[in-house]
Amino acid sequence: EGMLEASFVVRQEMTNPMGTLHGGTISAICDDLIGATTFTLGREYFYTSINLNVDFLASARLGETVIAKATLVRAGQTIIHADCTLRDAEGKLLAKAASNLMRVNVPIKKAD
Repeated sequence: EGMLEASFVVRQEMTNPMGTLHGGTISAICDDLIGATTFTLGREYFYTSINLNVDFLASARLGETVIAKATLVRAGQTIIHADCTLRDAEGKLLAKAASNLMRVNVPIKKAD
């Protein structure tokens, strides 16, 4: 509960013209994983990002594996604060992100 980790292999469509993992892709990975992590709480309603701050610290190249880890730092009923890190396979920090998410009045439909 409150943490997810996922790995990705950097594909061509994820790179910029320099052949490194694109900052927009890094941001999308962090935002998606943070959002998915909110589901580990088993809440009744969806949460949506109200901000996302990303620091790009190092690069990853085509074919490399990157590991993203999202952690919910504080999970209030209305606002959730989360962090996400992106590292290479050796553990080098490539990027870090922080986000706040707000509960919206859209219920999550549970499977029967």
